[in-house]
Amino acid sequence: LRLSQATSIKLVEIILEWKIEPNRDAIKLLAERHLWAAISFEKGDVSVTLLADGNGHKVYNVVVGSKSGVQECVFRVALGLDPFYKVESDVATTEYVRRHTTIPVPKIYIFDSSTNNELGVEWMIMEKNKGTRLSDSSTWGHNCLDAQIWDAKTKLAELLASWVDQLSRQKFDKIGSLYINWSQSSSDIVKFDIGRCVDLRFLEGRRLHFDINRGPYDSSAEYLLAFINIRLRDRLNLIGADTPLPNHSFSRACEGLNRLVPRFFPGQPHWVTMLPCRNLHERNIIMGEDGEPVGVLDWEKFAALPAELFQISSGRPRVLNELFEKDVSNMKLLEFFKRRLEELEPPWLSVFGDRPDIKQQGKTLEKDNFLYYVKNISENSFEILQRITQ
Repeated sequence: LRLSQATSIKLVEIILEWKIEPNRDAIKLLAERHLWAAISFEKGDVSVTLLADGNGHKVYNVVVGSKSGVQECVFRVALGLDPFYKVESDVATTEYVRRHTTIPVPKIYIFDSSTNNELGVEWMIMEKNKGTRLSDSSTWGHNCLDAQIWDAKTKLAELLASWVDQLSRQKFDKIGSLYINWSQSSSDIVKFDIGRCVDLRFLEGRRLHFDINRGPYDSSAEYLLAFINIRLRDRLNLIGADTPLPNHSFSRACEGLNRLVPRFFPGQPHWVTMLPCRNLHERNIIMGEDGEPVGVLDWEKFAALPAELFQISSGRPRVLNELFEKDVSNMKLLEFFKRRLEELEPPWLSVFGDRPDIKQQGKTLEKDNFLYYVKNISENSFEILQRITQ
């Protein structure tokens, strides 16, 4: 249930930390107001405790004690990283994944994407997945000779492959973040659209103020050019310049990347976008008492991307690397993941076998390397690109 829509969005500098603690009395008031009416919780005594303090969020556990027992839910408040758009997209992505895949995703009961409320921030009330974060489990991360635990680990690796495959089969025609089309949706049918791209790289510092193309994008080239443009605008803002400086090394690097973008990404006749698996890490996966995952959290800052923008690591859930870092024996889980993924044949796998390259002076600049230079523009990028491509 969506409470309200922002009619005007005040642009402020992005703040990645809380200046004041959210008012718990206001959280309790909002919970009491909506739990009985919108979520059908039985009336009772409400208590609010801090559950987690994440990147741009604070999560509270709401417990309702009534005559028939105890009910729990999660109250999540968000910093205004991208006012209105981020929460709207978070909700849409969560609901889309819940409806179109078998990934266990918590249900969002009600949310407010405006700051016109008692808290003065955007918030949502959602289902609580009862279990333990994978990151908090002592047995999952370390070497264990217990056959039952190892069997559970291999099943998780194969399940992760299934989740990656399912996400990659969700097809869209643009690059951008997911939103619910509220004017064409009902309680039974929800229509999703691709819209403005909610990406932290487009929001850091004062980047939210810049007048740039934020999507949706019709091609990979359009998306990459927008990213290069905002990096250039950010650097010019730091040095107090209004227009690109001809002899400035960072400006020259951006100009060089701009010239190369259409050569690497000219556009494809059957171009489609899909969802990556970026949030599959151990802090987001909730495990039940039976060793099975019961929830995957935090579907935020997601954007549908084409396979040609996927780097090889895009298809490997971060949780596999995290488990390997805790114990080298967990490296074997990657073999189970890869084997199952090859059986499922997700569409993005075929991309890595047929990538056009630019070859000059016997050197090859592959797409993955080019994407690296785009994402990590530096003062030396122009000189490196000049040596490779001249």
